[in-house]
Amino acid sequence: MIDKGLGHIATIKQHSYKTLDAVRGTKENPLEIFLLLMLDRLHNNSKALELLLNDYIKHPTHDFSIGILLRSALLDTIISINLFHVIEENNGKAENEIREQLDANAEQYLSDGFRHIIGNVDGDLGKGFISGDEAKDFYNGLVAKYPNFFEEYQYDGSKPKVRHGKVQQGTLNETIKSSPTLKNLSGIVNTYEFYSKYDHFTLIHYEMIRQDRKIREARITASIEHLVFHSMILHTLIREVYPGDFFIEQSNWIAGYAEQKIISERTGK
Repeated sequence: MIDKGLGHIATIKQHSYKTLDAVRGTKENPLEIFLLLMLDRLHNNSKALELLLNDYIKHPTHDFSIGILLRSALLDTIISINLFHVIEENNGKAENEIREQLDANAEQYLSDGFRHIIGNVDGDLGKGFISGDEAKDFYNGLVAKYPNFFEEYQYDGSKPKVRHGKVQQGTLNETIKSSPTLKNLSGIVNTYEFYSKYDHFTLIHYEMIRQDRKIREARITASIEHLVFHSMILHTLIREVYPGDFFIEQSNWIAGYAEQKIISERTGK
């Protein structure tokens, strides 16, 4: 069972590297940045998972570390599915309108962490851990570096306002569950929620990591199959940004791999 997952993860690692190697350089467009950051995270996650999976038979306690990595990658998968849903949701609209919506959604996902950073700095200021001047310099520098993510700013050291609203986990999950074409991927949400427990110190987690080994191996393998679909979705969107032959071939290849190695096996065709 683990060998099967290991084969998928090695494929994802090699395939994603080829794409990333072809798009080196600074990017400005939010959709480009989103897609390439996601693919880079998937590639790096795959390298770490490959190391742990190769040693898993000898050391099944790697299940904990594997679960932490899968939790992160599955959340990325949920987000990428939500971005892909923009195309489904705007079916029939002009191509430029769909692209504008993809850019806006990508920008919202990219901005999600700014609110936490500002909150942390504001908290440190209130507790006296940093000075007012340090907070002002930080705020001015943050907006100067990422101006598109904030409301109009006077560079006066005041606390900046993030332009986009917070992305709610429940909304991300519900998009998948309620979509006519994407709801067959809803198992990703359940698996993500399972591995989310690994991130928290609770008695429930203690029970989870002591499940039967075959059950744990089956869950790991199924999770990695979700990551194949993650790569497929990313490459489907990447070919919209980079319509050259190479990227179309990369997209077609991973879609064919998913069809042959996962979908056909599930459906028995």
